[in-house]
Amino acid sequence: MPAFVQGLSCVFPLRFYFRIYQKMALNGCEWYYEWLSFAALIIFLLVPTIIFTRLRNACIQMDYPKG
Repeated sequence: MPAFVQGLSCVFPLRFYFRIYQKMALNGCEWYYEWLSFAALIIFLLVPTIIFTRLRNACIQMDYPKG
């Protein structure tokens, strides 16, 4: 697989879901061996909630960054 596609796969949360499934369901490992994947999924959940207020204000007030 090209290096660009490997790097791009870290941007999408499906990779982390698959790693958790593979390690826990197929290999029988405990959840704490994949704590980085769980942390990545939590980050994917937190990022939209953090930027939501700024995005909402930009949409309501039409206060877009000049750029």
